[in-house]
Amino acid sequence: MFNFPILAEHLTKNKLGNKAFFNLTEAEINDVCHAVIASINDNAGYTVPYIKDDVLVLPVNIHPQFKYWENGQSLLKTLQGMDANAEIIEKYCPAQDREGLKR
Repeated sequence: MFNFPILAEHLTKNKLGNKAFFNLTEAEINDVCHAVIASINDNAGYTVPYIKDDVLVLPVNIHPQFKYWENGQSLLKTLQGMDANAEIIEKYCPAQDREGLKR
């Protein structure tokens, strides 16, 4: 899977997004190539969380996006992306995180 946001972030951060390809230096072209490879391999080797028997499973090799304890997205957002039911969300998310959710 190709991760466009990672590539766009890299190109923007390194001010390469608005530069014509033929105006790039050899080092910049090399940098862009590495960014493309990183964008393709971003999800390689990672797994995603899942729910089994009403238990949230966070595998050891979980993608950093889902590591809420390490500045990943919130657990609520992860569960919503998994279409978790209200009971699962209530089980794993504190009440203050659930404020404003419709039942």
